[in-house]
Amino acid sequence: EIAESFNPTERVWYKVALENKGAVNWTDPYLDYSTQEIVISASLYVDGPNMEGIIAIDLKLSELSNIISSTNVGENGLVMLLNQNGTIIANKDNYLIGENLFGQQIEQMIERSSSEHVPYVIDKKQYLVHSDKIQQNGMSIVTAVNEEELNHKLFQSLMPILVAGILCILVF
Repeated sequence: EIAESFNPTERVWYKVALENKGAVNWTDPYLDYSTQEIVISASLYVDGPNMEGIIAIDLKLSELSNIISSTNVGENGLVMLLNQNGTIIANKDNYLIGENLFGQQIEQMIERSSSEHVPYVIDKKQYLVHSDKIQQNGMSIVTAVNEEELNHKLFQSLMPILVAGILCILVF
């Protein structure tokens, strides 16, 4: 049931869609009026022969986090969804939710890490980060590979080659 006091025309998603007709508009995370869950909304102004209005869909951040949780980047890697300001809004086990990952250097880090893996410290651990910007809403998906884990796996995969090389030298 929707309370009588609920007025969609006062909601951010409605106002933004009305101002930016023709584009899909995304909100920052907020507490949903009816479900009391944290959501982001996508809204669109529609204008047809016999209708005019705003359509919107809510995406629960908990469900986005569940989808991201099923994605693995190694054993200790991270997959995060950042809003336009660089704040983490979804990731595995809601780790670091609400933290601003890159601080003031958000634009530079997103641009740089979209073309190469960039070393970066997250929660006192060294990672290699890579990002992809979502053009439709300005959000970014950032993956972070634990550098220590990467070096350990590389050493494990190269060890048989090293042993075979030493054996070849001993035989010769």
